[in-house]
Amino acid sequence: MNNLKNVSRETKNKIEQYVEILLKWNQKINLIGKSTESIVWERHIEDCWRLQEIIQNKNESIVDLGSGAGLPGLLFSLNNYDNVTLIESDLKKTAFLRHIKGQLNLNTKIIEDRIEKHLDIQYDWVTARAFASLIDILPLANKLLKEEGKVCLLKGTKIADEIKEAQQKYLFEFQLIENPNPNFGQIVIISKIETKKNN
Repeated sequence: MNNLKNVSRETKNKIEQYVEILLKWNQKINLIGKSTESIVWERHIEDCWRLQEIIQNKNESIVDLGSGAGLPGLLFSLNNYDNVTLIESDLKKTAFLRHIKGQLNLNTKIIEDRIEKHLDIQYDWVTARAFASLIDILPLANKLLKEEGKVCLLKGTKIADEIKEAQQKYLFEFQLIENPNPNFGQIVIISKIETKKNN
């Protein structure tokens, strides 16, 4: 837990409770891959926690798309971020998110619906992990972001191909942050999204 060494004991306890409940629920519904259960801390918690090194202002608004097991969005709430919204359309996964929220007394907004129906509120940050290709995320993010807002995504090893594909339709600035473990993909930060005029 290298990048969690500075968290408070209270926060660490919450994360441990979250992991315990996650693994229990994963026996009934598919929240994380079964093959990753034994490395849940490294593969899921530490990997997603890296976003908090980028999004450090706990007062800024965050919307997490296709939250699933709450990775990465719910981890912000576990670390006392004030304004986190999770959007997930799957009924069983939102039941899990609500259970975690209640058990750990989290201040998190959970929306059980399709993202396309909730594009009327703007946020400082859009986050997602294993949600969709970049070219599909950008039009949603463009409507969800405030003027100076940014997208922060955990992407797989093929992110370079996704960026090239998205650049055919959109103009945007981006920054790639390598993962210390090359098997777990990279973080991409995107801002100033515009649709190309010939599209």
